[in-house]
Amino acid sequence: MTVTNLSDFLNGSYQGFTGSQGPIGFTGSRGPTGFTGSRGAAGFTGSQGDQGGVGFTGSQGESGLLEWERKTSNYTAIDQDGIIADTSGGSFTITLPANPLLGEYIVIADGDDWSSNPLTVARNNSTIEGISDDLILDVEDVRVDFIYDGTTWQVYANVGRQGFTGSQGIQGDQGFTGSQGDQGPIGFTGSQGVQGDVGFTGSQGVQGPIGFTGSQGVQGDQGFTGSQGDQGPIGFTGSQGPDPHPIDSVYIQFPDTDSPSDLFGGSWVRMFNTEGVFFRTEGGEANTFGDNLQLDQMQRITGSMQPNVRELFPNRSGDSTSISRLGAFSSSTLGQNVNTSVNSGGRTIRRMNFDSSNSPNSRTSSVTSGETRPLNRTIRVWRRTG
Repeated sequence: MTVTNLSDFLNGSYQGFTGSQGPIGFTGSRGPTGFTGSRGAAGFTGSQGDQGGVGFTGSQGESGLLEWERKTSNYTAIDQDGIIADTSGGSFTITLPANPLLGEYIVIADGDDWSSNPLTVARNNSTIEGISDDLILDVEDVRVDFIYDGTTWQVYANVGRQGFTGSQGIQGDQGFTGSQGDQGPIGFTGSQGVQGDVGFTGSQGVQGPIGFTGSQGVQGDQGFTGSQGDQGPIGFTGSQGPDPHPIDSVYIQFPDTDSPSDLFGGSWVRMFNTEGVFFRTEGGEANTFGDNLQLDQMQRITGSMQPNVRELFPNRSGDSTSISRLGAFSSSTLGQNVNTSVNSGGRTIRRMNFDSSNSPNSRTSSVTSGETRPLNRTIRVWRRTG
């Protein structure tokens, strides 16, 4: 390598000199390969024995599947019938087989609603559960199995819409498996030949010395880091959505709830909090919306009185001097006046008084309340100001 510029050499641009590599050692000669013995002859394979005969296959059992049919009118059943009896058009009769044999069976299932239109099962000169009566099926969503036991029809009921599974047929006997034939003798395996000797490996040559590594050049100064570029402008912030409770919005606070300033923030003032008034909708005898406060007013309260006959005719005997009064009226005695009628005699002058406190209802007889009011509860009305 030629140094073309001293500064390149001083700043470490060039690597130091690498010493020369020593000579590679000699590889010894390989020894001769040993002889491989001859392969022995293959042994004889014995002949295969005769295969046993195939066993007989048993006869297949009878099928357990039912022959299902929908019936809507009178029908005489046969062995292994599956009948869906639909009585939606009215009740009818299924007749059991005549002269049944042991093991015969019939299955009847509800095809609509036997509780509305019952199905009759006629015994056909046999008994059902030992009873000489026909059987009425009047339960909905039921399947009924009839099995003849040689003496009577046995009845088995299954409620619900479960699918019908036929009984499994009888499986035939399994056939016999023939005996296995005799296996022939295994042939002889020839002897393996003698393996030759392994050759000698030559000795490894002497490795030459490692060359010297040159010194590392001086590292140059680190370059300057450029200044950071200007930061780009910040993007615009989108406008805020409308306030759900703007200035002058009104909020009604009920008892045991938080105030609007606690819920939404902002400044709120109470409205009508010194008036103690009730609110009503437009219509009826209400003021026009926006008018001033409507003054209080009480409905007319009336009563009646009935003086006794003796008060009008004092000379009559046997009459009471009391006055019958109703409602808020009462009476008091003013004194006795001279009777100017033809028949002499004094009479009592009475004055009628009116006071609603005489009413038997405690809420209308208060003498301390300054208002007439309905049943009510206090609320607060707020208006937002900031």
